[in-house]
Amino acid sequence: MCVGHCGFRKVQSADPRHCYKVSTKPGSELIRRAERGGRVKDIREAAGLSQAALAAELTTMAETYGLDELYDDSKVSRIEAGLRGLSLEEGALVVLIDPEGRGVVWLAFGGPVAKAMRRGKAR
Repeated sequence: MCVGHCGFRKVQSADPRHCYKVSTKPGSELIRRAERGGRVKDIREAAGLSQAALAAELTTMAETYGLDELYDDSKVSRIEAGLRGLSLEEGALVVLIDPEGRGVVWLAFGGPVAKAMRRGKAR
């Protein structure tokens, strides 16, 4: 990621052909969504799944838990690129797939917050 002089930050999507300019305002939802999408990709890669395989796994899990949601590789791609957010239910399904067991706090906020929560320093 690079910060331009115009107050925008360029965010590289999961697809290397696309780069988006987003506001650099602290807490910008677009930045958080792009970072969260990167963490979904990290989970998918750690599990050794393709986007299509992750979509199939999420669809199966959604059915198991009574959620009426279908996933395909396009939806997974949009999530990883930060173009589509995650619902709380979707986040819970994604972390169940994570072989490293990083949890929903890590998915939502990233490593530093998750570490602080584990140490009991975040309230």
